[in-house]
Order: sequence, then C-alpha cells, then structure tokens
Amino acid sequence: MNPQSAAAPHIFLSLSREPSFNLAFEEWLLREGNPQSPVLFLFRNNPSVIVGRNQNPWRECALAALRNQAVPVLRRCSGGGAVYHDPGNCNYAMVGSRAGYRPQAHLELALSALQRLGVEARLSPRNDLLFNRLKIAGSAFALTGRTSLQHGTMLIASNLSRLRAALRPEPNLARAIQGRSVASTVSSVVNLADHYPGLTAEAFEHAVIEVFREVYAQAAITAEVEPRNANRRFPGWRKYREKYRDDKWIVGRSPAFSVDLRTAHPTGEINWRLCCRDGRLARVGIDPGRGLVPDWAKRLAASLSGTLFWPDHLRQTLAAAQAASSPAEAREIFKLRELLLAPPESPTP
Repeated sequence: MNPQSAAAPHIFLSLSREPSFNLAFEEWLLREGNPQSPVLFLFRNNPSVIVGRNQNPWRECALAALRNQAVPVLRRCSGGGAVYHDPGNCNYAMVGSRAGYRPQAHLELALSALQRLGVEARLSPRNDLLFNRLKIAGSAFALTGRTSLQHGTMLIASNLSRLRAALRPEPNLARAIQGRSVASTVSSVVNLADHYPGLTAEAFEHAVIEVFREVYAQAAITAEVEPRNANRRFPGWRKYREKYRDDKWIVGRSPAFSVDLRTAHPTGEINWRLCCRDGRLARVGIDPGRGLVPDWAKRLAASLSGTLFWPDHLRQTLAAAQAASSPAEAREIFKLRELLLAPPESPTP
C-alpha cells in the first residue's frame, strides 16, 4: 500500500465475538469497501475453528467433538491452514488495493507492535511470527480484481489445550479420507502472556493501532462495529454472514474427496467407499468381499446418497435409517455411524 496515494485510512474494532459476523465483515471490507482506503480491522472470536478456503474440515479438526460441544467450524475466504480462535487470540486484518499488495505488510505491522510492547519476535521464512522458535502468529491472504486482504492471528492468552485438541482430527477417519485438499502445517505454538506477564489482548490491539496510524501519516477514522450498527453503515454485510453460517459453504467448498471405511458383520466385512462432491455424498460404494450385499446396506446407501457430508446431516440420516430397521440391522448401521461420528477425546477445559 502507498500511504501517499491512498484515501483516508480506517480502523475498525469489532465489539462482537461472533465468528460469523467478524468473518462476514472482513469479507465485506474486501469486496464492498473502497480499495483506495487502507483498512485495519481488529477482532476476537468466541471459541471456534476456522479452516482455509481450500481445506477439508474433516482432515483438519476434531469435527464431531466440536459439533457436540457447540464449537462452530467455519471456512474463511482466504487460503492457508486451520486455526483455533478464542478471546485470547487476536485477529488483525489489513485491506487495501490489489495494486499496492505487499505479502508481508500485515506481518511487519504486527512485528512492530510487538516490538513496541517489548516482545522479541521474528519473521520466519514461512511468513509466521515466532517467539523462541515457537509460532505465535500465522497469516493468510485473499485477492480480488481490485482489492487485497491480509490477515493473521496472535496468540496472547489462548487456551492451548483446547487449541491442540480442536485441531487434532480423529486419526482413523482422517487416514480414511482421500482427496487433494490443502493440509495444515502442524507447528508448536506458545502464548506470549506466558512469557510476558501482564501482556493483554487489549494492549496488543492498542499497539497495532498506534503503528497503523504512524505508517499512514493521516488521521485514521476509527469506528467500533457490531451487528446492530453494521446494518445501517455497511449495507449488504448480512449476505456474507449468511454464507458463513451455511453448512453448504463450510463443507460444500471442500475439494472432492472419498472416505474408505470397513465394518465387520456376522456374515463378513463390508468395505464402504463414500464419494463426496460439493460436500454431498454423490456415490456410496459397497464391497461385501465374497458375500452378498445385505439388504440393509443397500437401503442405507440409498438413504445416504445426496446427504451433506456434515455431522448434523449424517447423524440425522443414520438415525432415521436405524429407526426404520430391525434391532439387528440397527446395530450394524451403528458401526458405520460410530466410525463417522464418534468424537475423539474431548478438549480439556
């Protein structure tokens, strides 16, 4: 970004902890805002997992466990890997013109803010911010024809036990998935507050704002945003929130994938191949080995076909299939349900 040629910069600080609002407002800035007006957007979210645009959430997080705990999983508009958000994790985003895009601009902003707070951090070759060789911030970007979005996270005082558990997919299911989604890079992380007692998320946000104001030698227009005032000032933002709340966007944007599972039954084993496109089960293959395909398996395959491959939808379809079957058949269906939906060890408080 070129501060001299840009329009008046803006600083937005979200008062909301709702992930769908903050992601929606971020994308509204990218797609609806003035590309010549540099923008800094700061927000924190309630516990949630945010996967990258080209990822498969089943391979990135403890999906069934998170859904059981009412921890939302959302897909953002940028690439990169999966991240865990909570109020101890600060999110900072810069939006500006495509022509002025510099990949490290937001990282330099965050690094300068940390230096102002006395934190010794450095930039890694992968464009992460490190403290004592441990990751404290990641980053991602999205580009349109006229605008750019760069954003990152900063671990101040996040619940790291929940973070690690949330980003640990169920291993057997993750190994059963075949596809070309972008995989997250696993990194060791650390909270800055553990090494700098007294450092708060608010202090980091204040430091970022100060640096942003100094970089853009103009009086930045500062505003607080939340759903109640966004309706009046930012027309059209609601369509983006609807998108981020829609399971079809969250799982439907996943690249095509298949899931190979095996269940044991009194007459032998059944190999299941669940093929998903646009997030839905496009085909359910059944291989009984040397035996015949049981009638209950045929009915189940027909019921699953077209189902959105997402915990809530799978649970509903499988439960309906069990209810319509004999007790013995219901027990066989439960074996597949357990493979798909049994959560791994729950994140600790």
